[in-house]
Amino acid sequence: QEIHALFRHGMHQALDLAHGWREAGLEVDISVNLPPVTLSHPDCVFWVAEALRSAQIAPRHLTLEILESAELDHARSGEAMQAIDALGAHLALDDLGSGYGSLGRLASMPIDTVKIDQGLIRELPRDPLRTIRLLSTLVRIGEEFARQTVVEGLEDEGFIEAARLLGARLGQGYALARPMPAKSFPAWMQIRPAIGEDPALHTWPGALAY
Repeated sequence: QEIHALFRHGMHQALDLAHGWREAGLEVDISVNLPPVTLSHPDCVFWVAEALRSAQIAPRHLTLEILESAELDHARSGEAMQAIDALGAHLALDDLGSGYGSLGRLASMPIDTVKIDQGLIRELPRDPLRTIRLLSTLVRIGEEFARQTVVEGLEDEGFIEAARLLGARLGQGYALARPMPAKSFPAWMQIRPAIGEDPALHTWPGALAY
């Protein structure tokens, strides 16, 4: 199917870029979206291993992001996830908080990272207290079941401050970086904003999270 070919092409392209950056002294890891239907394909793990060998990238530098959906064959995909984990690559569960299925399966999946759905934090201006409480709960759930938690949808300083104070280790969103061509990435790495541990509170979402 075309979606399998697209995944393989994207993975090879991303890993080749990572190899070039690492050769130039830029130590980065790569995340690639893994469609549920491709995860269920019997050759999925072979494709991943083949791409890693071709690019000369150690498996620990690759994270495959999985969005649980109706297309996910839980029996077959569970075997594939265990095999990917055994290979040494990492798995991320995308869009935690967008439904109940992912919460019910966290304990049985070899997940290294959970990504909290951006739709949640976008509710912050409309319903601040409820959003902060729910975000805090999901961050704690993520930390219980995975190595790290990513909050998606960080589009201003207040969102970043709130996520940091609630214990999220990583973030994703326009306030951190916008999508960019691969050739622009090395230069951006030199000027990227530093998100420190400033004890002062600068925004109302940060104060509410505190």
